[in-house]
Amino acid sequence: MDGSCNNLYNPTWGKAQTCLQRLLPPDYADGISVPRMSKAGKPLPPARVISLYIHRHMDRPAHDHTHLLMAFGQFVDHDITLTPITGGPQMISCCPHSNNTHPQCFPVLLPQDDPFYAKNGLDCLNFVRSAPCPLCTLGPRQQMDQLTAFVDASTVYGNAENETEALRSFRDGKLVVTKVPHTGDLLPQTADAKKDQCSVPQRNLFCFRAGDARVNQHPALTSLHTIWMRQHNRIAEGLKHVNPHWDDETLFWETRRIIGAQMQMVVFGEYLPVVLGSHYMDFYSLWVLESGFTQYNSKMEPTMINEFSTAAYRYGHSLIDGLFSEIQEHSGHISGIMLRNYFFFPFELYDGQLDPLMKGLTLQPAQKFDPYLVPDVRNFLYRRRGNATGLDLAALNIQRGRDHGIQGYTSYIQYCFGVEIKKFEDLDRFMTPERRKRLQDIYQSVHDIDLYSGGTSESMVPDGVVGPTFACIIGIQFYHLKFGDRYYFEHHGETGSFSLSQLETIKKSTFSKLICQNTHIHEIQRYAFRFPSAGNPVTHCKDLPDLDFSAWSDYGHKKKK
Repeated sequence: MDGSCNNLYNPTWGKAQTCLQRLLPPDYADGISVPRMSKAGKPLPPARVISLYIHRHMDRPAHDHTHLLMAFGQFVDHDITLTPITGGPQMISCCPHSNNTHPQCFPVLLPQDDPFYAKNGLDCLNFVRSAPCPLCTLGPRQQMDQLTAFVDASTVYGNAENETEALRSFRDGKLVVTKVPHTGDLLPQTADAKKDQCSVPQRNLFCFRAGDARVNQHPALTSLHTIWMRQHNRIAEGLKHVNPHWDDETLFWETRRIIGAQMQMVVFGEYLPVVLGSHYMDFYSLWVLESGFTQYNSKMEPTMINEFSTAAYRYGHSLIDGLFSEIQEHSGHISGIMLRNYFFFPFELYDGQLDPLMKGLTLQPAQKFDPYLVPDVRNFLYRRRGNATGLDLAALNIQRGRDHGIQGYTSYIQYCFGVEIKKFEDLDRFMTPERRKRLQDIYQSVHDIDLYSGGTSESMVPDGVVGPTFACIIGIQFYHLKFGDRYYFEHHGETGSFSLSQLETIKKSTFSKLICQNTHIHEIQRYAFRFPSAGNPVTHCKDLPDLDFSAWSDYGHKKKK
């Protein structure tokens, strides 16, 4: 459950509640924990100032990847990373900015002439430092991951036994649901409506619970949680059909194993090829094999990498569109919701929002990968209805990198490609001169550039979405998550390895089929992260391959757990 003992020689590798690992040693001003300074020993440009100059929105819809790529990327992120802040969420208030703030405050200070926040009378955005990892040694501050590092569908099941038990029905291997007429099963409702900072019990509006606490962040994310929960219950039914003698426990754990495998199949088989492009998929051996098995490597550490979760994997923030299309399949009617009005507001799912939202995600373009973020996350992030403002995600990303002691951007070009950057112009092989000049305007030294801002300024790799430096860091991370996970679905000869016939039918899984089977959508392109095209035609759901449950029938022998 918590990822321990996945590696039998190093039982804490990839376990929940363990320290992040680093590609490069941390850069703190005092070598221990004070956020880094510029190479000249002065303060770095303020995060909001960089956000305003480098990350301000330009509308650039992508040509080749759908908005679903963004939403699923976030769902995967919530499967593998959650770095706790000091004192837990909402505990410490660091604004308004005064001298008597908590030592773990590191607020994002706002310029007096801020075009958005100044008119709302704000001088700072709340920011609490990530909790230090409790190492029993002296040395620089490290951060931790509260989740299992593995791609193991912990978004569906949680990361601890008590979390999983709270989501199980203990009947026929199924998960608990909320029964709602006409919309299909929804996620179970929150256990604590008064304290979940989302529900409005006095108006009878209840938020949901799932394997990850961030489930209600926005309706597209809640929808993905719902679809995977429905898929679990569908598979449990299919297994019971071929093995009527299996008890709840056997059905639940075997279903969970299949769900984990299907999620890995979507991540490695469909999602990463779009994000990384073929060169990086080749280089890091990330392709799903057409046939046969892969080999686990017990010396490979799967732990989350700090630079991945703090910078590179935040690439997806650039893909967010502020408008989420909702498309009614039968009438073709298109409407949409503004993200800024729907943070922690999943209530329209009770009225059948899920199908049009999923249809919209598969047909709407994401924004292009670039430095630019939409206002919905750059001024209104996590805004509650009734509030005038929210947070700035770009500024938070920059601030978080400094909080975590992430080295400057040029160190990672050197790390990934062996290229030494000496002056700003040397960046022109990684980005356009226009973007390089923007960075040059704001940073004094090329070595001061924050990894997030430098990485998002790069040009996209061929047939991929991200730039080369982020492709390198994301590639390294998923290489570790594949070969360092004893339960990765293609591995052979491990406890819990699939038989060849089971593996073959799992490899036919597509995310499109999963959407089809768990919504009322009838037509969809074969690969949902790419637009419909001649090579990716819209097909009828029934023509997409289904899981063959006969590969799991055990002909009356009681299966040993």
